Amino acid sequence: MSRADRIRGEMERLFEEAMRIHEKDPDLADRYAELAWRIKLKHRVDLPPRWKGSVCRKCHSFMVPGSSSRVRVRRGMVVTRCLRCGDTRRYVID
Repeated sequence: MSRADRIRGEMERLFEEAMRIHEKDPDLADRYAELAWRIKLKHRVDLPPRWKGSVCRKCHSFMVPGSSSRVRVRRGMVVTRCLRCGDTRRYVID
């Protein structure tokens, strides 16, 4: 197993734990997401594709649609807004 695979596995574990704990303790879920983001930056690896849109790029909080983020589909794009800091991301739909 390569170093990058081990690191991605650790980030995957952090995100799964954040998803599990989010309803009970959103601050702890945000901490897990922030840790995964720091691991990503330190080791220069990509986030697992499944979790790519789950971290706010501005405040690094864990974003769950309907709870900590708002997701809308408008004019051929998906608009995601973080409810903690208000940052908006737009993704074009192909």
